[in-house]
Amino acid sequence: MPESLGMMRAYQFAFYTFYQLFEAMSLDSPRWWVWKSTVVISVLEGMGLFAVYVEIGVINNVHWQYNIAPFFWPVGIGIVVLNDYIFEYRDRWKQYAKEFQHYSRRKLLIGRLAVAGITILILGGVVLVLYQDRQIQKTQAHMSTPST
Repeated sequence: MPESLGMMRAYQFAFYTFYQLFEAMSLDSPRWWVWKSTVVISVLEGMGLFAVYVEIGVINNVHWQYNIAPFFWPVGIGIVVLNDYIFEYRDRWKQYAKEFQHYSRRKLLIGRLAVAGITILILGGVVLVLYQDRQIQKTQAHMSTPST
């Protein structure tokens, strides 16, 4: 299996995992489960890109600026549109679900643990880079404060 196909399969499995999570804990319709899963995947991707953006600033010792909305709005909309096409367009998610339903319990458990681990890594990465950025901001503010 080519590596890009494997990454796509992992991406589809992540969607399927979130879909099953929403299915297990909610009383609304399956259509909402699909929508919620798409939103979660999109938010995680956006947070991952945000963490990379801030980490580049941390590496260069530059404080993250809050005026990045002109950059992130098109990227965010692009992520949502792409995920909508990948998962919801013509109910493609149903094809993925059929395949993943035939996985063994062991394979499903390993996949779910991987999805949980990646989700925790993304969330932890955002927290870490924001902490590092805060340290840079404090250092720069201390250096710019006139001493008496």
